[in-house]
Formats: sequence, C-alpha cells, structure tokens
Amino acid sequence: MLQIQSSQLSPKYQTSIPSYIRKKLNLVPGDRINWRIIYRNDKALAIAEPTSKNWAKETRGLGKHLWENIDIKSYINTLRNEWEPTK
Repeated sequence: MLQIQSSQLSPKYQTSIPSYIRKKLNLVPGDRINWRIIYRNDKALAIAEPTSKNWAKETRGLGKHLWENIDIKSYINTLRNEWEPTK
C-alpha cells in the first residue's frame, strides 16, 4: 500500500520525518539516515533509508561467492609460505 507523506524544509534545509514513517521504520532520535540520488527519466529523485542498526548482521555472507572456486587450505598455505622464511 502506497502511503505518501510530506514535510517542509526549514530555512536551514532541515525537515522532520513524519510520525507515520518514523513508526513504520522504527526510527528513534540519534538514528542515521542514508541519502541516495537516483535518476528516473532524467529527473533526480532522493531516496532516504535508515542506516542499518546491526551492520555485521546486514553484511553477513557478502562476497562469499568470491571463494567458491578456491581451495582455502591451499590458499592459506601459499600465503604462509610467502611470509615464512624458506628452510
């Protein structure tokens, strides 16, 4: 369901987040908001989204596909051999 909410910019370019949106996004004072600009039909649009409160949980598993075709034990041994002196 689409809910359109609006707010007004102050002379210092500040705005308040409407109560409906704060409640739906579980925002509390001190939360950070990320802003992105996207373009649709050559028109700039701003997207605001809350910064993750649990960064580690949100990024878990990112890049795991990078290691799919690599033998981890062999890779670690290669790195160790680069650092350890040859006997």
